[in-house]
This record gives sequence, C-alpha cells and structure tokens, in this order.
Amino acid sequence: MACVKETDEPGLLTFALLWHNHVCRRAPCRDTTPLALFLPDDTGNITALRLRWLNVRATLFRFNEDGLAGEIDAADLGNMETQIVRRIPVELSDDMKDLIGRLRSGFGVEALDDSEGSVTLRVAGLAFARIIKGHLYCGLAGVQPYTVASAHEAELLASQLASVRRPGSTDCVHPIYRAQPERWLESSIRKNLKVIDAALEDRPVLGQVITFAARDRNIIDLLGVGRDGRVIILELKVVEDIHLPLQALDYWMRAECHLKRGDLDLLFPDAQVAQLSPKLLMIAPSTRFHSGNEVILSYFDSRIETERVGLNLEWQQRLKVSFRLRGAEKPQSHGRLA
Repeated sequence: MACVKETDEPGLLTFALLWHNHVCRRAPCRDTTPLALFLPDDTGNITALRLRWLNVRATLFRFNEDGLAGEIDAADLGNMETQIVRRIPVELSDDMKDLIGRLRSGFGVEALDDSEGSVTLRVAGLAFARIIKGHLYCGLAGVQPYTVASAHEAELLASQLASVRRPGSTDCVHPIYRAQPERWLESSIRKNLKVIDAALEDRPVLGQVITFAARDRNIIDLLGVGRDGRVIILELKVVEDIHLPLQALDYWMRAECHLKRGDLDLLFPDAQVAQLSPKLLMIAPSTRFHSGNEVILSYFDSRIETERVGLNLEWQQRLKVSFRLRGAEKPQSHGRLA
C-alpha cells in the first residue's frame, strides 16, 4: 500500500514499486502480489497512464479531505495530454549566415532553430545569442540580459565562452564551465550520435519536440529516427535520479501515442518513419544511474525496448560509452562494455 500528497504524485509510483519489489522477495510470485495505491481526489492521471505499461497488479484508490477512500478504475483515468512542437523554418540574411559560419568554424558554435521561429546560438550547449526576426541579441541566462548586439560582439562573447567551456579546460570550477551540464551533454551527444547508437548515424535529432501538459521536468529530451525508420528516444541525465525510468516512460508513452497518430511524420519529413514501438535510451555518466533504476525497469512491459547507456566520467573531454545495459540487466553480471 502507498499513499501520496497531490504534489508528490509523479514520484509515488517509483517508491511504491521499490517497496513492492522488496516485499515480493519473500512472496511466491511478484506478478500476483497486489499493490494498492492511495491518491487524493483529482489526481491519478499520470499514475494510471504509467500502469498501462507496467507488469504489476495495482489497484487505485482516491481519498477525500474527510479521509474516506474509494476504489477507481484506472481505465477511466489517464487521458493523454501531449502535443507536438514543430520548428518554424527561419529565413536568415546572408550576413547572418556568414556570422553563423564564422562562429561554427572558429568556436564550435551550434545554431538551433526553436519553436518560436528564432535561432539560438550555443557554445557547448550554453546559449549566448539569439537571432529573432533578423536581429541579433546577445546575453547569458541569469547573468547578462539579452540585448541587441553586433556581429563583433557575438564573436567576442563566443570566443570568451569557448576558451573556458571546452575539452581540456584548466578551469573546471569556473561558473561558465559548470553551467547547464545537461545542455552540454546534449551538445556532446548531438556531435557523437554514432557513438551513442549507430542507427542514428547521419540522422539529425530534435530537442523538446513533445510537450508535457503542466509538467516541466527540466530534462533535456532528444528524439530521432534510425536508418530503419524506427523512432529513438534519448533521455539524458547528468546527476543520479531514482525517478529516471518512469520519467523516461512518460516520454516513451507520448512518442508512442504520436507515432500511432502519424504526427511524427511531420517532424521527420525526410525519413520514412516506421510503425515500430520507439526504442528508449537512457543516457548518463556511468556512475550516475541510481541502483533502484534496474528494479523499476524490471516492471516495464516487454514491448518497451530500453537501454541504459553509461558514459565515461570525463565526457566533456571526449565522449565514450562505458557500458550498455538492456532492460533490467545488472552491470556486474550482464553489462557489455563498449
């Protein structure tokens, strides 16, 4: 049995499954041992959605402010709230194209279109400039507000950032070096897709293209299509997170939903998107996977193909894969070194 406050619902199921697994170590069969989940009124949507893809016999109850609880049918909950965010093509002037070319060749700057019809310029994932309606703005989130800037100012700022935020930097404690590590990891993966999954070779990946209604998990998500047309989800983490598997499941469910609707063809017009269940990659530095992650993954429906990709700890210097684990495999017994 597990109870939860309304604000804690997204984390309920992780701890409930860990407790269920602990209890079932002494039970004859985990599949037949029931799990009762108690939630406040007006909650249960995300829990019900997740349970559809988990191998556990669970019953949902809702209790009101008077403490009275009643069983509810999980099938009556779980309406999927999700939408596709399409990138708006941006027309750039020749001057802006030349500037981006110089920044890319000189400082490794990335230029990414966003959903607002603008272009964001980043150094190792750290945004420092935007091109909006043909105008250039420079700044740093939380440090320097964005203001109208010249091409020279953008090049100077990119040079300053690249001198610190780079492989082999001697100042790894510098605030610029340590800022937004998730974005840096995303940038590294974009440049090393073949290392992460050979099926993604020469295929672009898109970031933050599926939205979660009223939920901001502050996780960088990437979506791509392999050579065989199969959708590949990349869920990234740089710190240990006990909730990673179920957070990744949230993204997988939405990708699966949009795949069945045919929405993903709009995101990848140059690819033949296959009607195969998406492949889910959970990527993190090798020591940043929580020990409970494999327990949660053991409950996943067999139709969900998952893989934990452990990276070297010095991934900022050169990204390499330390291990790959399918499903609930244990590193010490079944890990395959890459």
